[in-house]
Amino acid sequence: MFGSPPPGGLFSVSGRRAKKPYAEESISNLLPRLEEKPVKPPRYISIYRPSVKCEVEKNKAQWKTMGPAKVAVPSPKNFLQKHSKEPKLPARKKEQDPKKLPELSVPRRTDRPVMGIQSKKNFINTNAIAVITGLPKKPQPIYVDRRQGDKYLLETSGLLPKYIKKKDYGVIPKYVTRRNEERERAQKEYETSILEDLRKKAMKRLTDEERKTLLQGLKKNWEEVHREFQGLPVEMDTIPKRINKEKLEIQMKQLEHDIDVIEKHKVIYIANEFQTIGLDTVWICSLILSTTTEIWNMFSYHMALLLTGQNDWPKILCKTLETMILWFSVSSKVATSSVLTLWSTLKISAEIQKGSSL
Repeated sequence: MFGSPPPGGLFSVSGRRAKKPYAEESISNLLPRLEEKPVKPPRYISIYRPSVKCEVEKNKAQWKTMGPAKVAVPSPKNFLQKHSKEPKLPARKKEQDPKKLPELSVPRRTDRPVMGIQSKKNFINTNAIAVITGLPKKPQPIYVDRRQGDKYLLETSGLLPKYIKKKDYGVIPKYVTRRNEERERAQKEYETSILEDLRKKAMKRLTDEERKTLLQGLKKNWEEVHREFQGLPVEMDTIPKRINKEKLEIQMKQLEHDIDVIEKHKVIYIANEFQTIGLDTVWICSLILSTTTEIWNMFSYHMALLLTGQNDWPKILCKTLETMILWFSVSSKVATSSVLTLWSTLKISAEIQKGSSL
């Protein structure tokens, strides 16, 4: 029959022998065994149970969802009447007892005035003195917007100069003075630290005479280049003429830029280092405090080549002077400018010519 187990034991669908649902028969199973009851652990009770219970009871409201369990059945005598659910005004309170008469402001017929009261005050003289010594009543100040316009109070209009008459008008507030002092103190500390760094790194400040000499040299160079530019022919028919003209224009533009930069900044710091090469001394100017990392790295590289003598020193000196940066305005900002024509002043031009001729 379909679904009946095959003879010889229990088998699964795959043909393997299925496991028996009971244990195998053994003589040890016939011995009586004591039933071991598992030890029940103590019941866990949270320490927050009282607080949670109080909070739940506090937020619980009776009959909030389904209403009361049992509702009183209305009485047949209290049937619904017409206009019974309309809002009604409260009953008017009686202001006066109808049994009592209203109080009159006029004296009664039976009332008698108090007799025998006399005063020695002279009211005529008192009134006369009050009138003579009294100040006239000042009219309230008002203003109108036009000749036949409405009247407005003058005090609250903002037309009176009340603010400028205050004691603290025009006086600098204390917090502004305190901030200015703190700013000045910080500025002095910053300048002191900068000057200390400059002393440590042998920084030198250009004097006014050196600055004027530098400006005069730059202007003189500009005049020479400009004179040469004015002497160019009008017709540029060859390539060398065009190249020469462009070169002079670039030199004039660079000189104008350098002159403008030096005229704007009154304070100039440079590094004062000397290195002897051959028979002459070359003045190498560099920036100790710089905000441009790439320029500083390039300057350090040229300085290393120059001092170790690994390359032609006039070319390295020109590159070094091209990457030199002027540090202006120690108090606030750092301005940078490449000075391409600085060797024309302070005897640098002559030294370069002497060095290049060696």
